[in-house]
Amino acid sequence: MNIQLKEGQELSGATVKESIEDLPLEKDPTIQLEQPVGAKGDLISIKCATNDLEKIETKLRTDIEILGLGEGIVNIQLKEGQELSEATVNKALAI
Repeated sequence: MNIQLKEGQELSGATVKESIEDLPLEKDPTIQLEQPVGAKGDLISIKCATNDLEKIETKLRTDIEILGLGEGIVNIQLKEGQELSEATVNKALAI
């Protein structure tokens, strides 16, 4: 999962880790903060088990204000084999 922040938004890997540390996960996720060339904001990359993806995304959107329903998340890319249900997307967007 990749979360592209906009210019001026700040979020540390420690904050992400703290938010999800109480979740029952299949595997410990790897969290990296990157600064892609040409991008104006940081990129947070989270590598996790496919079955943990939905739990992690929901928890982050609940706990971290800039990742809520506003404009904090610009792009979430799923890796090959990962799935995100339409019901989860609709719930997150309150449709």
